[in-house]
This record gives sequence, C-alpha cells and structure tokens, in this order.
Amino acid sequence: MVDSGTPLVETAETNGVITLRLNRPDKLNALNTELVTGLRDVLLELEDDDRGIAITGAGRATCAGMDTDIVGGGDYPEAYPELDATLRELYDLLAERTAPSAIAGHGVLVGAGFSLSLRCDFLFVGRETTLSLPEIRYDIPVDRNAVLLAELVGPRIAKEIILTGRQLDPDRLERLGLVNAVVDEDAVEDTAVEMLEEIATYDADCVSGALSALRSLAD
Repeated sequence: MVDSGTPLVETAETNGVITLRLNRPDKLNALNTELVTGLRDVLLELEDDDRGIAITGAGRATCAGMDTDIVGGGDYPEAYPELDATLRELYDLLAERTAPSAIAGHGVLVGAGFSLSLRCDFLFVGRETTLSLPEIRYDIPVDRNAVLLAELVGPRIAKEIILTGRQLDPDRLERLGLVNAVVDEDAVEDTAVEMLEEIATYDADCVSGALSALRSLAD
C-alpha cells in the first residue's frame, strides 16, 4: 500500500489505479506545506510505477488552491521558498510520469489545483464545478502555467484566463477543450477512475510510448 506519510493525503488502490484524495475538507483542500509534501512524496514513491493516478479531494471541493494564509500576504515565492520549490517538484513529477494521470474535479479547482490539472493527462469535472487561476491577484508569477494553458486553449484565451483570474464554468471548460467530460458532481471520481482502469488493461509500454509521443508534440 502506498503511504503519503500524512493524513492530509489519503491513498487507495484498485484495478491498476491509485487514487490520491486530498483530505483537508474544512479548508476545501487548500494546499499547505504538509499536503504538498505528502503529494510530492507519493509521486516520488510512484515514479517508476506504471499504474494510473487519479487525484481528487474529500468534502465539497477538490482543491481551493494554495491556502490564503500562505498567499494572502502578496509575497508567497519569497516568503515560502521551500514550499514553492516542493510544489514545482510536484508539478514536474506529475508532468513527467510515464503512466496516465487524471484529476477528478468537483466543487472548485483554483490556482495550484488548476495547475495540477494542467500537468495531468485527463480532467473530468462536475456540472457545478468552476476553475480559475487567480495568481495575478496575489502577485504570483504564472510562468510555466501560461505555456501549458496556451498549448491547450491558444494564447488569446490563455491571456484572458491568466490576466483576469476569472472563474470558468463547466460549459466554457467543455467548449475550450480543457476537460474530457462534464458529469454529475457525484460521478466525477468514478468517471476518472474508470478511464484509468480501462487504460490499465492495455500494455504498459504501449501506453507509456503513446504518452511520450503525444507530449513531444507540445514541446
């Protein structure tokens, strides 16, 4: 059994898929040092594992972004350099996996939660779920997020999303091609896991090769 080393990241394993559940529901699973480190440590443990990963959250939301106690001061990168470095390591580990990953988004995916989805292969959201990248409002550089988002939706729409921080509703997410499917809120996690379970029935080397080829098109 995979162990995150913290109760803030719950893990479950079924049919070739590992589910990582952010478990800070009283804060809408907003990220703090312990949660980010737990996710990073799990992905380090699974670095050479060919099982799919589904990420979701306990309670009313998948992830409300970085805790406002951390980013609210307007000097996040300078005040929390170790946390920022760990978060970037988490992003890289997720983006470089040779096995598929998916986000099951319900409620909200904000900031760093949205950024995690940009590193995953699949994104499923509920009909009431909204996404946003409000970093501009907290004086946080978006750097790599801008590139990843522009690859998905084009530079004009990426500029709008990043420079306004506005929420995107499910209808627009679907029109922009940012999500694989919009489903009922209570079906999001099952939908993501079922997709990964289907992929897990195929040859792991073929899956890895296909992912590598597809990712190279975006480089």
